[in-house]
Amino acid sequence: MELKAENIPVLVSFSDPSEPESMERVLPLKFTEFFGPGYSLRSIWVKKNKQ
Repeated sequence: MELKAENIPVLVSFSDPSEPESMERVLPLKFTEFFGPGYSLRSIWVKKNKQ
């Protein structure tokens, strides 16, 4: 199932993975602003499993 924009979970990035306080929220429609030219979020898929 493909998620619609309003159902996308919170996305984060860490400038330093060893430092939790370096976490920054990444808005789905602002990938280029955050990561630079050439980056975008095309889709997010969710698959339900039997567990």
